[in-house]
Amino acid sequence: MNILPDIGRNIIELIVGVVYHTNSEDLLTYEIKSTFEVGEMEAVVCVRDYSVSVAPELLSILVGVSIGTLRGMLVLKSADSFFANYPLPIINITELIASLQTETVKQSSYFPFFRFRYE
Repeated sequence: MNILPDIGRNIIELIVGVVYHTNSEDLLTYEIKSTFEVGEMEAVVCVRDYSVSVAPELLSILVGVSIGTLRGMLVLKSADSFFANYPLPIINITELIASLQTETVKQSSYFPFFRFRYE
């Protein structure tokens, strides 16, 4: 996963990918880039030096949408292949986001409680 924010344009690009791997061989590699427009992005995204911090509540939504899209694209692209029998498994987004959090993010005070809506 790679997060590419553009704070000036209120856009976040999220790149997610999957590798089907067996023994010592990569059998299938696929990645997508999802673009999201986020209002008032400065309140939920912080870029410092070469690191990006995204509020966990927002990140879970972005990752969930992106992984769902990745899963759908894999089904579409592998429909007539051996991989059609091996869809991307369900991923617990909450656990994934929790594993990505650092102590810096957990202790940060710049993330307010969320007051956003889907548009």
